[in-house]
Amino acid sequence: IIDASPVPQCLVDDKQNITFLNKAFTTIFGYTLEDIPTVVDWWPKGYPDPEYRALIAKTWHERVEKAKQTGTAFEPMEATLTCKNASLRTVIVSATNLWEPFEQFLSVTLYDITERKESERVLQESEEKFRTLFENATDGIFLLSSQGDIVALNPAFACMHGYTIEEMLTMNLKDLDTPESAQLAPGRLQRIFAGEKMSFEVEHFCKNGRTISLEVSVNLVVFGGNEYVLGFHRDITDKKLAENEHIKLQEQLNQTQRLDSIGRLAGGIAHDFNNKLMVILGYAELLKMTQSDKKKKWRNFINEIINAGQHSQEITKRLLAFSRMDTANRDKLDLNVLLKEIRKTLGRIIGEHFSLSSELQDDLWSVRTDPTEFDQIITNLVVNARDAMPEGGTITIRSKNVTNDSSQASVPSGDFVVISCQDTGCGIDETVLQHIFEPFFTTKAVGKGTGLGLSSVYGIVKKHEGHITVQSEPGSGSTFSVYLPRLVENNTLESAETSEGETLNGNGTILLVEDEESVRNITKLMLETMGYVVIAAETPSIAIELGCDTLQDFDCVLSDVVMPEMDGITMKERINVRCPALPFVFMSGYTPDIIAEKQRKTDNVPVLKKPLNFGQLNKILLQQIRSKGNKSAANTTY
Repeated sequence: IIDASPVPQCLVDDKQNITFLNKAFTTIFGYTLEDIPTVVDWWPKGYPDPEYRALIAKTWHERVEKAKQTGTAFEPMEATLTCKNASLRTVIVSATNLWEPFEQFLSVTLYDITERKESERVLQESEEKFRTLFENATDGIFLLSSQGDIVALNPAFACMHGYTIEEMLTMNLKDLDTPESAQLAPGRLQRIFAGEKMSFEVEHFCKNGRTISLEVSVNLVVFGGNEYVLGFHRDITDKKLAENEHIKLQEQLNQTQRLDSIGRLAGGIAHDFNNKLMVILGYAELLKMTQSDKKKKWRNFINEIINAGQHSQEITKRLLAFSRMDTANRDKLDLNVLLKEIRKTLGRIIGEHFSLSSELQDDLWSVRTDPTEFDQIITNLVVNARDAMPEGGTITIRSKNVTNDSSQASVPSGDFVVISCQDTGCGIDETVLQHIFEPFFTTKAVGKGTGLGLSSVYGIVKKHEGHITVQSEPGSGSTFSVYLPRLVENNTLESAETSEGETLNGNGTILLVEDEESVRNITKLMLETMGYVVIAAETPSIAIELGCDTLQDFDCVLSDVVMPEMDGITMKERINVRCPALPFVFMSGYTPDIIAEKQRKTDNVPVLKKPLNFGQLNKILLQQIRSKGNKSAANTTY
């Protein structure tokens, strides 16, 4: 019965727990039992103002105590409470006990008199109060005739438009409406004079030509037997600007999340692809090692397979760099060589309507950079140039050595290798140039650009301690110039790769732990070819189950990092409890960062990227095997 009542009601036990709210209570005030399980929870929500809450609480407790002590009925009290949606409702609160003793249960009823109170207030207001309200209201108020003429207005309405009251009394609504709002005005007036109350947004011109946004509430009123439109206007220009900024920020957030999802997908694809490449390159290396020098033709074929696999490996590095799962690996490089390599893929990116040319200086200085990052720089600059020429055009890439004497304020003095990308497009005006490297800034249509291309170029260049400049004028094309510091040569020798004829000789017993069968097979075969004795385990649990005596027979453990059953780091910790001197080498289709993400101690265990360079693997294994003897000696010293 209580739940079906249209009047809000609740039940309160003697421990101040609210045990029941009827449907009317939740419908009108918005609160549920989860929101207000006790009276203590109710007070700050229903009466958020501290002073008013204290007053209401005091009145409530006094009247409850009076009812208890005298045995009389609870004296109703009036209160203005705050609903869950922050709206205010005026209520009459009464309470009765459902059974004796009184303390056991209270039935509290809240009669909503909001509309009645509002009617009383309107009826009681005098003409003087109405005039005061009209004159001092912060919202603009006006009266319109059926022809749209302004017949009355308050100072706020005149002020927000920049006119005097006298000026506006000579004006019509169409003198204020923007073209878009003016198209809707006749239909709205017709509906209002038909008795419809309306709320909508309009845009008005001010006296100084500025456009403002207004939130309007209008209805039909009658004065002296004549019908007028009474309108209330609130300036929401700042609110609209804030909403538009919020929408822009939300779009940027969505774009970032989409890119993050794409990055994670790219990283996963690269990981799986690296495993497949390891199998391809591993068997190719084995074939190469087993072919005699007399079969030069076959060795050439095998070399082509290896070259193609290594090129594919570079593609996966780009995917990992895009997904932020790989770290930059900067080496001494000739940018001309990289530019010639990158150009092979740029033609497919820009399309057939564009001409791509290059002017590369001979004897270009070396720089220290990561090929993948440099690829990102060039690709983004070329794509930006392409988009600036919707009808087609020419893109020119240049390289040159530059010794800067600080005549150019944006670039300090020093030796630089300058890579420039010039287009014959529409050019960029000064206003856009000021924001061109800002993240998410784009002049392209919605869905046509992320606004991240040039900002990523800027970020990569700055990480290289380099600089980027733009020269452009509307209608004259644009030239982006990237300044990368010249590499100062020293006598440090770079570690060379395994030479063509070098023999890989290994010695020791290896425990190989790898969950993917094809990778496990080729790794085992290659290690055995080098001379190692290899015991392979397809899961970490199999490796852990080996007895301590058996584990002592191994010279090193070569393990994948990420495996379905258990990661390699956890396996290492468990094995090292029994065999602390047993060294480990990790391999991963991701990067060493995956270990850091797990936030575990790894004791500086070497981590090799898949596909493995077996020459490098052999060197690392031999180093780790040698370290085992040192650890064992250390462990037996007391």
